[in-house]
Amino acid sequence: MTAQLSHPQRSAPRPALRRALGAPVAGVALGTARHLGVSVLTVRCGFILLALLGGAGILLYLWLWIFVPAENEPAPTAYFSRPVRSSC
Repeated sequence: MTAQLSHPQRSAPRPALRRALGAPVAGVALGTARHLGVSVLTVRCGFILLALLGGAGILLYLWLWIFVPAENEPAPTAYFSRPVRSSC
């Protein structure tokens, strides 16, 4: 008997986590749902459940609202004011 290793098929990469434009509030739930590949209702229920169980949903929502860029904002890039020099 020989054991055959199954290779998992690669799925398409997830879209970048972005806040959606045209959403009722900030677009956090819609952007998160697109990123995770689940329904918006599931994400909203998750935020509400976390909010009721100690307030983590409110903090997570606010954190995503502040730090996740909107769809129309450019992607962040690394920035150095000057080249790094070696000391050798």
